[in-house]
Amino acid sequence: MPGAGAYPAGIGPAGFDPAADADSKTAPLPVAAFYDPSTRSFPFNADGEAVGVHPVDQEVALRVTVPRGSIRFAPNVGITWSRLRVASSRTMQKTVDDEVKTSLATMIEAGDITLYGSPLHEDARGAPLFYVDYRNNRLQEDRRIGVTT
Repeated sequence: MPGAGAYPAGIGPAGFDPAADADSKTAPLPVAAFYDPSTRSFPFNADGEAVGVHPVDQEVALRVTVPRGSIRFAPNVGITWSRLRVASSRTMQKTVDDEVKTSLATMIEAGDITLYGSPLHEDARGAPLFYVDYRNNRLQEDRRIGVTT
């Protein structure tokens, strides 16, 4: 019957087209521009496109590498670097842990990440270096970001 859609009139509404099985469709993962803390920039690939990363990983990188207050529209994002610069070697690990937990608190509370820790090391010059070890709960994958002070 013309105009009744793929189904005979009476079995389904006219024009009804059942969607394919939901299991057969996969939505693409969301992508954000990758922020590289080592160069403090957003790198591009050979095609001139921004390198992509999952938005949760981008937010973690920004929250633990930029100075707090440096993003005008998000003044509470970042680390208070002055606290790290004046911390003694004896209190540095606790200060790093406090700053990382504070900067990631909203993401932890939202369930976006599980923070494993922020171990402190020294880089090749002897300057403090800490890592942020976490699980991206949306991807169910463990991650590590290195941050030099």
